[in-house]
Formats: sequence, C-alpha cells, structure tokens
Amino acid sequence: MDPLPGRPWITGANARDPSRGAGRRDSVALVENRGTLGIIVNPHSGRDARRLFARAGTSTIDDKRNQVTRIVVGAAAAGCARVLLSRDSFRIGSAATDALDLPIEIDFLDLPATGHAQDG
Repeated sequence: MDPLPGRPWITGANARDPSRGAGRRDSVALVENRGTLGIIVNPHSGRDARRLFARAGTSTIDDKRNQVTRIVVGAAAAGCARVLLSRDSFRIGSAATDALDLPIEIDFLDLPATGHAQDG
C-alpha cells in the first residue's frame, strides 16, 4: 500500500523504508547504532579578511555556540551515544553543552592547537 496515495515513492538519499514507520528516513537508521559523533570547533572560521571585503556574512562566537548546541541536541535525538568535542580557546564547545541534560556522553579532547594556520 502506498503511504502517500497519488505520489510516487521518493528515491535516493530521501527514500523512506515503509517498515520503519511514517516519517522515518533511512538516514536516521545510520545513527541508531549508538555511534560516536566528533565535532572540531574552529573559533577563527568565518571571520577572515576575505569575508569582510566580499561583504559576506561572518559568524560570531555566539553563532558557533548555538550551532554546536543544535548539532549535539540533534545527534542525541537521532540516537547518538557519544559526542567528542575539541577544546578551543573561546570555550565554544563547553558553553554549548554545559546546560544540556541529554542521555548521551559528551567528552572533550585536548588537541594541540596554536591558533595559527598550522593547526590541522
């Protein structure tokens, strides 16, 4: 039985498996193995001279913190068991997750960083 009468099945990355229930995408099943998500926070991205001269949008520290919060909450909702965050000089990762009460493990990695282009 076609769950959406009169509409063809969506194929490819947006395909739905009818055995998963209404509205469940196959991509969600990839995280259901309770895997680990790693996030490397770069506090200096989005603030370089090229963006200023091109009148492109810039990202503030608050914008980055909010993005990390949304990513972590989304990963928890999708079934991720653990999130690894890199520490940074602006404490974006810790500020993004300090007030979250989620059923996942959040760990911080102390990666060597100088704040220069050599960090990679």
